Amino acid sequence: MELVPAIIAHTGSEAMDKIGLIEGQAEWAHLDIMDGQFAPTVSWQTPDDLELVEGRIKLEAHLMINEPERVLPEWLPVVDRVIVHFEAVTDLEEVIETFKLHRNELGVALLLETPVEALKEYWSGISFVNLLSIKKIGYHGEPFDKRVLDKIKALRQLAPSVTISVDGGINLENARAVMAAGADRLVVGGALWNASDLQQAINSFRSLN
Repeated sequence: MELVPAIIAHTGSEAMDKIGLIEGQAEWAHLDIMDGQFAPTVSWQTPDDLELVEGRIKLEAHLMINEPERVLPEWLPVVDRVIVHFEAVTDLEEVIETFKLHRNELGVALLLETPVEALKEYWSGISFVNLLSIKKIGYHGEPFDKRVLDKIKALRQLAPSVTISVDGGINLENARAVMAAGADRLVVGGALWNASDLQQAINSFRSLN
């Protein structure tokens, strides 16, 4: 199981501070990028700030925005993985073709209500699927929705080799069920940042393996 701490930041300095806190404790950081339209909140959205990271930690950008293909040229040079929403892209096939020209991994996110069958035509061009496990996106601390467990199982049957990332409301109480359903990767926000000891919280998730 891979643990990926999720970061919601409202300024570049906040993003860099949070990245700094998990450097050396996690291999990856998950950056939630929101424009206030697809998701109701507005986050920091300046990829140039990430040039300061200089490879100290691997980064994935979760573009929770409408028509994310518009901003791909800005994000591709500074992150290793990019997640776009199936519900927000204009043409997913075109996005897949764009990624064939770059080193980055492409992840496709599905909202809780979107069936995994929506991606059946695209497996060959996708590095991983990011399943949202909360009803209300854009905030840390939203409650986990158990319906995602059936989606994980269904996705594992449809695409046995695809990497499955689960994102939203993950804590130590539900993480084992998510892993048992077939998830490979846990994206965790509130359960880490709201903990009294961040390092201990990260270690507790790692001990679930």
